[in-house]
Amino acid sequence: MCRSYSPRSVPRFQIVRLLEAARRAPSAGHCQGVRFAVVTDRATREMIACAQGELEYREKGFEPWLSVAPVHIVVATSQQAYRERYSEPDKSTGPDEWDVPYEVMDAGKALMCLYLGAQEFGLACGYLGPHAGVDLVSLLGLPAQWRYLGLVTLGYRKGRGVKTRSQERGWRPFDEVVKWVP
Repeated sequence: MCRSYSPRSVPRFQIVRLLEAARRAPSAGHCQGVRFAVVTDRATREMIACAQGELEYREKGFEPWLSVAPVHIVVATSQQAYRERYSEPDKSTGPDEWDVPYEVMDAGKALMCLYLGAQEFGLACGYLGPHAGVDLVSLLGLPAQWRYLGLVTLGYRKGRGVKTRSQERGWRPFDEVVKWVP
């Protein structure tokens, strides 16, 4: 995760390639219900940063990161895509019966594709969850059937080698995370 970006812009072809990978991530029933909105306009990014509380973040002593990130990607899902697909004859259940919301799982898969692709381009990503601010689907006038899942920031990392407090925690031991079952 990145919270410190260089203002250097990201070439459009890289953004397109990353989103091509993300939109082709596996999805339940091949619904392809994950949606993305890309914001590169400086004024719109600053408006998003303001709406998401960047001023309060800065007042706590942190550097701005939302307004500085050259690319914002709004991540959402279309519940309609899942309802339509799971109403087809080859499916026996649907979103109302699922213990785990597949659209959220699918968004996680798509984000992982985007994050790994970003690393290949020498880019970094940050994420701000939907709990942390306003619904950007509504704020930006995106389709009403989209469910807002968060904001991904994308750009070139500033200050390589500087670890955050979270990164300083290190990785949990392998055997704590992975269990081999006989």
